[in-house]
Amino acid sequence: MNIGKIIKQKRTELKLTQEDLAKELFVSRQLISKWENEKSYPDLEQVVKLSDRFDLSLDALLKDDEDIVKELTFETAKKKIFKVLLVLLTIATISLLSIIGFGMYTDGAFLEYDDITVTNIEKRILPEKTVSLPWSEDVITLPADVETTIHFKTEKPFVDLSKRSGLRNNVDDQGIEVYIRGEYKLFGGNKESTIVILSQRENIFEEHNSNIEKSIYLMDKKKGRKAIQMMEDDMAFPSVKDISKLLISWEDIEKLPDTSEE
Repeated sequence: MNIGKIIKQKRTELKLTQEDLAKELFVSRQLISKWENEKSYPDLEQVVKLSDRFDLSLDALLKDDEDIVKELTFETAKKKIFKVLLVLLTIATISLLSIIGFGMYTDGAFLEYDDITVTNIEKRILPEKTVSLPWSEDVITLPADVETTIHFKTEKPFVDLSKRSGLRNNVDDQGIEVYIRGEYKLFGGNKESTIVILSQRENIFEEHNSNIEKSIYLMDKKKGRKAIQMMEDDMAFPSVKDISKLLISWEDIEKLPDTSEE
């Protein structure tokens, strides 16, 4: 006898209507009707409740009904798979948040050479400029200089960039070192930004205050650690090109068109 017939038989013996049984099991009367007419099967939790209500063992309730046994086996397997997937998803989420948190605690969202793609480079020529020194009546002529804007994008996940994310970090007589820093963001985020190399010619007391004849480099952690080791070994202070990767050479900057009048 299948479970639908058993449900109907036991319900009748107990003088219960479909509505009465439905209320006891917290289901609809229509669902009881579907069970009894073999249009659907109760799930495992409902089978256990029916077993208790009718004072029947599960074996007696499911005896000779292969269809519901297969259905319950399938449903149980689905629940087990769902639980495993839920556990794996939870572990993955915790791991992801831990990685992001560790990155924020240690280095922040710093981008290196392989993290970016340069999309455009603009050059603006600044002509000579006569200025009065604020602390005296002297008038000096500032030399011509250039300003460079490097447009770039990144595909690095969980990184949000501001409109201008590249900052000057170091300079010597041959190069300008910059670094790119963004913020960590779990979803979304701006992936395009710029590095702007402004003129420093008005800092007349600064060494290397001109951008002319200087290539532009991007900070490199690996080369930077090597440079620190060199300093610890009492070797010469490393140059910008020794601790960074070249973004654009001065020769290539010279070839760029002047956009100062655009």
